Amino acid sequence: MLITTLIITACLQDVEGKLTKECKDHHVDIFDEKMTVPKCQSEAMINFPKWTEEHPGWWIKSWRCTQTETDNRNVQEQDI
Repeated sequence: MLITTLIITACLQDVEGKLTKECKDHHVDIFDEKMTVPKCQSEAMINFPKWTEEHPGWWIKSWRCTQTETDNRNVQEQDI
């Protein structure tokens, strides 16, 4: 089975709203064999408002979609 993962790189904002140097990747795994990397790429942005609401204080710097085989976890990445 393939897992499509949306990887959001986000940076923490300080109290004044300025970005700090603290950035990290947040992985959103999608356990749906019909979710391809191109479909993930086209649908990713509609999920950002909800993600931002669930992660207050974080600003989305970049994102990408990857697909991984669950058995061996070999990643086939396509950066955006």
